[in-house]
Amino acid sequence: ATSCSGGSSGCSTDRARRATKRKKKKKKPTPVARAEDAKVDETATIGSALRAHFAPGPGNAARLHKLRRFRSLQERTNKNENENENETSSIGIFLAAEGRRADDPRFHRLALDATLRENLNGKRVLEFPTLHVAVLPEDQDAFPLVPENE
Repeated sequence: ATSCSGGSSGCSTDRARRATKRKKKKKKPTPVARAEDAKVDETATIGSALRAHFAPGPGNAARLHKLRRFRSLQERTNKNENENENETSSIGIFLAAEGRRADDPRFHRLALDATLRENLNGKRVLEFPTLHVAVLPEDQDAFPLVPENE
């Protein structure tokens, strides 16, 4: 046990311990890379819209480098498409639920093979939807899902 003498500010080790506890709170997902589409047809699948961002072209080198984890997963999936479907199940597409408290964000999980219209049906979307892509299963922990009863 540490003893503190005098002063109303408390013990410095207590302050350090409280600061450490605050730092351990859930971290918000930080984007690895950002890609935008001016317009996506509502009958296009989410998977086909994502694939368009991995096409080589002028000015794409930096973004493709940042997205190399997803690209390598996509290439493995294309090679093993008929053999193993578990690879694609590790990709998670998430849409932030609107109307939530800032300290309790929740997300809707979207289907990669469903159309944009099907995925957004029944969900509140303000202006332009932002989709978050989690490549690995451990990445998906940053996106708590909306409870079923809401």
